[in-house]
Amino acid sequence: NAILFATNGNIALSVEIGSAYALQVCLLQIPALVFFSAVFRSPGPVQKERIFPLVFPQWDMFVVIFSVFLHGYMQNEGRSNYFKGSILLLSYTVVMIGFFLSSEQD
Repeated sequence: NAILFATNGNIALSVEIGSAYALQVCLLQIPALVFFSAVFRSPGPVQKERIFPLVFPQWDMFVVIFSVFLHGYMQNEGRSNYFKGSILLLSYTVVMIGFFLSSEQD
């Protein structure tokens, strides 16, 4: 739906849909995942490793914090232009390359 609204020129509604979905994931889905992983452990001797502990690699945490600041910058004015779109595309490309290179180090 957000892409359809964006193609029709309603960028504000498109960004608001994306923000609402991200908020839903942060406040509802991730805590539910942690709760269910702690309650419904699979049987076996290594139960501690089967819990979802929310400990992430350093690159993942950097990308999450960078995304929060980028999202705040994009919504600061409440308007969009080609410059902001190019910033989003460039940052997406940098994040993709970073994930590709960080997966080779693991």
